[in-house]
Parts: sequence; structure tokens; C-alpha cells
Amino acid sequence: YTYPNGKRAIENFNGEFKMGEKYLIKGESGAGKSTLLKLIAGYLKGYEGSIYYDDENLEDISWPSLMEQIAYIGQDVYIFNETIKFNITLGKDVDQSLYEKAISVSELESFIQGKKEKDAFILDGGGENISGGERQRIAISRAIASGKKIWFIDEGLQGMDEKTREKVETNLLKEDVLLLMISHVSKEREKEYTDQITIGSI
Repeated sequence: YTYPNGKRAIENFNGEFKMGEKYLIKGESGAGKSTLLKLIAGYLKGYEGSIYYDDENLEDISWPSLMEQIAYIGQDVYIFNETIKFNITLGKDVDQSLYEKAISVSELESFIQGKKEKDAFILDGGGENISGGERQRIAISRAIASGKKIWFIDEGLQGMDEKTREKVETNLLKEDVLLLMISHVSKEREKEYTDQITIGSI
């Protein structure tokens, strides 16, 4: 892939990612980690080579059908001026057990229980009345509540305190999904992933 400024990224890359497995994407700043996720998710066009989901070329898959399968969590999380519950479910009818799981995996229980209105608490547009870490956890809870089985997380655990981040990451690694994670983790934590994919510098 070539950036608009002419720099190339992810040359000669071949990879295979399997459902149910967890992959840690590593590399120096500017190496193309986020670019890799955006390419696989169909956000970027004009790349060389081919990307396949099973035996179907990404170019032949419609955007809506692709987005039905992929949950993409970045550092910028949009928060609606709506209740906590709406921000998790996005107004969709979500099974109660799945909704409760979303809250549990994202470690939102104490945050919700700390509000007088519980999950009926109204969030400001853009999430001005909550912390960055709380916004990130809401994004993660959305992915779980959506029922999607492919999760791309691009530094999506940033903004949380270390203890909460460790808990959320541990929970995520237990989920039966394909997880591609860009995150700075310890050597010990790296061992918990199926594989580590290192992207070379541009």
C-alpha cells in the first residue's frame, strides 16, 4: 500500500488469520499497523495484492455485509447524547444476557452501578461527561453487544488505568472471536496471544 505522500507500507506481507484466534500486531510507530487493519477491514482501497475472507475476494464483498461481521474499535469513539444503554446497543434490540455480557467483559459494571440512573444515565454528545477510558469501554461493549465475530482493536484500550486495562484485555482474550489487536503489552502478556505479527518500518 502506498500512502498519499508516496511512502509505502506493508510490503511483501503474507498473513492468515483464523476465526477464534487472537493476534497481536506489533511494530514501530509509523510501521503500518493501523494501515494493515484498515486494509483488511475494507477502509482503504488502491492496495496491491489480494485480501480474502475465506475464498471470497474483499473487492467482491459489499461494504454493508462486511460491516455486519467486523467490529472496529479505535481511539476515537463516538458517543451519542443518549443513555448508556443506547450507546452500547445503538438502539437495537439486544438479548438481555448478551447485553449483560457486554457490560461484564468491558468492565462497565461499577461505572453503571455508580450512577443513580444506572444504564439510563444520559451521556453528553462526544462523551464530555465521562473519561476517555470509559468511552473506550463503551466501544468494546458495543462490539460484544453487536454479536460480531471479527474484532479489530487499534489501541482501543488506551485511556484506561492499568488495572482496568489488564482486566479488559484478559476478558477479550477469552472470547470466541477473531481478534486483531494493536496494543503495547508486556512480554508475559504477549504469550497469551495465538501469534504476534510484526510489521516492518516504512
